[in-house]
Amino acid sequence: MPGSRAAALLEKLAAAQPGGTSGEIHFVGIRRVFLAALSDAVVAGDGGIYPETQPAFQHPALRVRYVHVDGGGRLERYFNDPEVFKPYRLPAPGVFARNAYPFLLFEERDGKLRLGGVSREFWDLVTFMDALQYA
Repeated sequence: MPGSRAAALLEKLAAAQPGGTSGEIHFVGIRRVFLAALSDAVVAGDGGIYPETQPAFQHPALRVRYVHVDGGGRLERYFNDPEVFKPYRLPAPGVFARNAYPFLLFEERDGKLRLGGVSREFWDLVTFMDALQYA
């Protein structure tokens, strides 16, 4: 959505390196990892309306959607890291909580969802998945 919190991230992803090859190993790049995480994301809960503090982003109101990303079982170490999630848990319906579960922000209009923002929790999950390529 133009002018949203997500716009800056999407511009950054568009400018990101597409990946590369080192020896016989092909790295897909952060853009494809992000799109794969979005594709794999399943809505797990509703965190209510995002408590926006910046006036430029207050309208339209965005809804928090907690999302689960399976990652083929390779993400358990990340989800169980007490430095990342305090602890990893799905908040109660309608409750917004940081450092608990990855989430995305959506605008709901005309029966459609539009991506309005990507949480730090979701982005950190993407960067963890990206780093798995190099491990």
